[in-house]
Amino acid sequence: GRARWMPNDTLVALMTQADDADYQNLAEPRFTQFRRASNHAFLSSSLAFDNFRLGVNAWALNEGSAGAYSDNLSGINHESSQWAVNHTLLTLQYQYQFNNTFTLRTFTRYKVQANRPNARETRFQSYLSGDRNPLFLYTDPEDYIPGGYLVSEEVFVRAEDFDPDSTYVLGTLYETSEDQTFIPDSVLSQERLQGDEAQWQTAYLFQEATQLRSEISLLYSPSVNLDVITGMEYRVTGAQADYLTSSLPFPESSGGTSAVAGGNLIRSRDVGLYGQAAWHPDIPGLWLTAGGRLDYNWIPNRRDTLSAFNLFGYQLEGDGPGGYGFQLSPRAVVTYQVPELPLTEKLLFAQAFKDATHFQKFSVTHGRVDAPGLQPEQSANLELTGRWQQGSADSTFWQLEGGVYWGRYTQAPRLISVGEPAQLRADDNAETQVLGGQLLGTLTLREFSLWGNYSLTRSRTTGLAHADPDCPPVSSSVPVGAIPLHQVNVGARYRPLRFNWLTLSLRGNFLSRRSTGSGTTVNPYGPAVTSRPVAVFNGALTLSSPWRALTGASFQVIVNNLLDTKYYHPGLGTANGFHFASQVPQERAHFLVRLRYRW
Repeated sequence: GRARWMPNDTLVALMTQADDADYQNLAEPRFTQFRRASNHAFLSSSLAFDNFRLGVNAWALNEGSAGAYSDNLSGINHESSQWAVNHTLLTLQYQYQFNNTFTLRTFTRYKVQANRPNARETRFQSYLSGDRNPLFLYTDPEDYIPGGYLVSEEVFVRAEDFDPDSTYVLGTLYETSEDQTFIPDSVLSQERLQGDEAQWQTAYLFQEATQLRSEISLLYSPSVNLDVITGMEYRVTGAQADYLTSSLPFPESSGGTSAVAGGNLIRSRDVGLYGQAAWHPDIPGLWLTAGGRLDYNWIPNRRDTLSAFNLFGYQLEGDGPGGYGFQLSPRAVVTYQVPELPLTEKLLFAQAFKDATHFQKFSVTHGRVDAPGLQPEQSANLELTGRWQQGSADSTFWQLEGGVYWGRYTQAPRLISVGEPAQLRADDNAETQVLGGQLLGTLTLREFSLWGNYSLTRSRTTGLAHADPDCPPVSSSVPVGAIPLHQVNVGARYRPLRFNWLTLSLRGNFLSRRSTGSGTTVNPYGPAVTSRPVAVFNGALTLSSPWRALTGASFQVIVNNLLDTKYYHPGLGTANGFHFASQVPQERAHFLVRLRYRW
């Protein structure tokens, strides 16, 4: 047998040339003409009687999803690539005060979220996207290198690697190193496979989740110096592990998914017990608050999600159902109002956790595999703040607040490269530390009000960068991506006393440089991208009804990005600059007209 080694840059150049030609030949407006219409609908209503309150909330979103994708691999017209979500909430609240000491509250919510109608993604199947076999580009092989065995029509083994006692798997067309691709002679002489042609292919997607949540709490206030609250929460969740996909519309009935052990429906149960007490000792201005919450989660049909049960710092291994088991979240706060000064100081410590999303655990997408065993992310936070305020709402009033904080986050999901060929998978071994500070201020005069805030954020993540079963793990320490070091927000509002039905508002947002891609946590396997500092201004004019008969009516004109600034968002967390765009252009100057009526 004979074979040759092809330099990767030559391979990529040939693939790019072939893809560009095919893209031009297959260009159609419904795929390649950028259009991104966006339709939103929202309805909210509530009805209160006696101690009950019923609520209904529904919103729907239907818009083109092209902004997140690179235009040479995905359809950029909303007819071909569209994201659709429907969200419905039904709520029931009940509150009863037995006396001045005890108050009972209950809250029940039923939520449904689904991708309808016809959420879809259209991909251009090409060599660079990995949907076509690049080896069929070569029909005139040259510079063969002898020295191996052709053990089948498709498998070539180098002499130094050949083992006569081994069984070689058919279908191994080629192997790669860092800078070249190995191509067996038999592959070079084959013709294109039938159906291995460039084409636009649409996949319709559907995913649905439902949840019933019920909570009951009891507030106990025996004196002005003590408040105690305790309660229990129970949640029943049913959600698809992965999307139903189909080449036909209405994937909820026409689509399917790959076989999943335990089924594609994740049946999750959560129970939470919590309590908190606030005590005012015989020290003027001092309040002490302490509390905690104990959560337990189990997933009966997915034991591959089984975690080591974490209870009071002890890892309890078990053979029970899947889920993250026990999690304890304590918190403590010390608040001190300095006597005879308008100064309040607060020291807070809290621990919390966040379970990985179903997408991170169970979804499989192009170039990405599932990770059902992800552990909950853990956080510990320490914060010190101070607030000084003077004046009253009837005259000049100003307030200044500042704080510093430290946070440590462990087991945070982070994409790493696994396997060969490399694919992305969420991994939970990363640790992030954040140190920052904030400064907030407000000033209110008779007709003017001004406000502003500044934040400084430094963060860094240490964790696994690559997981190859044949190689030792590789760790890295990189800054958290897409978070600016400096951020400033300022705003002003003017309401003349003589024309109190008129309000003018102006807001400015300033961001320092943001980095993503290689050398950061956001898309670490994509290109390194650093966005320039940006300043965006928005304004609004509001006219409120001066007539008593139309009290609650208002007309508003909002202008966003007043200076028509061109700027970009860093893109999705998995953006690699290839399938997903590493930078997403943001809205230029545009305006909204809003008519509102509150009754």
